[in-house]
Amino acid sequence: MTRSHEPDPYAARPADPVDPTAGWDRPPAGGWGAPDPRPGSPGPYGDEPQYRWQPQYEPSSSNDRPRPRRSARQRGRQRLLVAIVAALVVVVVLVLGFVTPGWFVTRVFDATAVQAGVAKILTDDYATDGVADVRCPQNVQVAAGATFTCDATIDGDPVTVPITVTDDRGGYQVGRPA
Repeated sequence: MTRSHEPDPYAARPADPVDPTAGWDRPPAGGWGAPDPRPGSPGPYGDEPQYRWQPQYEPSSSNDRPRPRRSARQRGRQRLLVAIVAALVVVVVLVLGFVTPGWFVTRVFDATAVQAGVAKILTDDYATDGVADVRCPQNVQVAAGATFTCDATIDGDPVTVPITVTDDRGGYQVGRPA
């Protein structure tokens, strides 16, 4: 058997009798995690500030008191009040939007009624005979001052009839055919 002249790097070494903390199998002086017994040395977790226990809550005046919890009846009343207010807001928006002044309603002329009215005015007021085939555009909004034209046939000749809206209630004026 041959022996190597180099020492075995993994061989166990005996602990140094002079230094008791040299071995891995023994705790350091004072135990694991114990503070260093030397005065002025940092704590076991480094240089940390030390804190003392303080109470979590100490009311200093009457304003710092916690609010009492509301009962189920009080919460129910509050929810009912919120529901009533929300319902009133919805009703007000619907009335203002659809009834007066009607922000959500766009009023348009009934094309069939306007065509009949234009034919009647051309025959009665302008004393034209042979009025036929009056055609007015669909979806014309009722707005004072708006204008549009209708096409008609008078005595076999195509003509254009100007229409002017006179008010927001649907009144209109029929101009002379051109």
